[in-house]
Amino acid sequence: MNSQSIISDGREKDTYFVTPNDIINTLPTDKNYCLFLDIDGTLAPFQIHPEHSFIPNTTLEVIKKLLN
Repeated sequence: MNSQSIISDGREKDTYFVTPNDIINTLPTDKNYCLFLDIDGTLAPFQIHPEHSFIPNTTLEVIKKLLN
């Protein structure tokens, strides 16, 4: 693990690159989904390095409530 794989708060970041079809093919077809593409500065605080951006748990909880 190198310093580039660590987020500033000490968590190890997981970065995966997949095609849209890879994602679609893994999802059950009996559910509805919502894909958020603009996270940095929209759903999460702005970061100098966008790869350090993640959706805070409080925001995830709001999204979960909206889905219900």
